[in-house]
Amino acid sequence: MAVGIDINVDDLIVLENPKEETIQRKWMLLLHALPFFGFIIPFANVLFPIFVWIHIAEDNNIYDKQGRAVINFHSTISLLFVLSLLAFFPFPGMNFFGTAAVVLYGIIVTIVNIFKALGSGTCNYPLSIPFLKKKHD
Repeated sequence: MAVGIDINVDDLIVLENPKEETIQRKWMLLLHALPFFGFIIPFANVLFPIFVWIHIAEDNNIYDKQGRAVINFHSTISLLFVLSLLAFFPFPGMNFFGTAAVVLYGIIVTIVNIFKALGSGTCNYPLSIPFLKKKHD
C-alpha cells in the first residue's frame, strides 16, 4: 500500500532514536543525582540542578518539567533543613530527630526518583513547595 501512494514505510513507523534516548537518560541521571553534591558543598543540592536545568530546559519539555520538580523539592528540603537547625538550638535533644528525618527523607525520595526517571521517565517529589511554577505559553 505504501508503494501505491509513494510513501516510504520508514516514514509511517516512528522508531525511537536509541542514541537520543541514551542522551536523555544521561541528562535525567545528572539532573536527579546532582543534589547529592549538597553533602559536600552547601546548597549545591539546589544550585547544581539549577545550572543544568537552565542549560537543558529548552531542549525538551521533560527536562523542563523534571528540572522544576528537582529544584522545587531540594529547595524545600534545604528550607526545612535550615529551619530544623534553627530550632535545634533551643531544643537540642528533641530536634535532632527532626533534622535527621529531613535529611533521610530527602535522600530516600531522591534515590527513588533517580530510578523512576531512568526507568519510566517520570518523577514524583511529594511535599514540595512550588518555588518554580510551570511557565504559561
